[in-house]
Amino acid sequence: MSPKKSQYPTRPLSKTLGLFDMAVFVVVPGLLAWQITGDSSEALLIGCGGFVVIAVVKGIRRHLSSKGSFADAKKHLQANGFRVDMEFRQLFAVDSVGKKIAFMDLQAMSYEVYDMKDILGCEHQWVNKTTANGQIEKTQNVIVFKTRNVHQPLYKFRAFDHGTCELWLARINALLNS
Repeated sequence: MSPKKSQYPTRPLSKTLGLFDMAVFVVVPGLLAWQITGDSSEALLIGCGGFVVIAVVKGIRRHLSSKGSFADAKKHLQANGFRVDMEFRQLFAVDSVGKKIAFMDLQAMSYEVYDMKDILGCEHQWVNKTTANGQIEKTQNVIVFKTRNVHQPLYKFRAFDHGTCELWLARINALLNS
């Protein structure tokens, strides 16, 4: 079984923080401050401030471009008969009526559509972590899809919390078992 992989027209995702950004926004301001003030601690502070500014700007641009790319993918899916009625963090979309799921690859500007019959199962994985006061926290929550595709039998998606994974596991299992 090989799912249909589709490209969709969109703008590429904005780049993450790179060496050029580090040089321009961290090293150069830090060196200039050091040359002007002669104080290395102030230069370090200005360099760190430059890093924070560029990291925030790049992070926001990347988030906005991924939202735009996902919106373009949804439009492309809808134009091809896929009714998106549930979506998970710009990573996958579900057509519960048509019993299909589309796994997104925003970097490659593509998605793969699977019929629910080609999804072998879905599970929630996590790591138990004991806190300082002895409580157990469930961290590193991941929802895992097992497919019939021998070239990509697993799709893993991180979630921020345990409850979100449990909710999506229940949704997907309800679709798989209906």
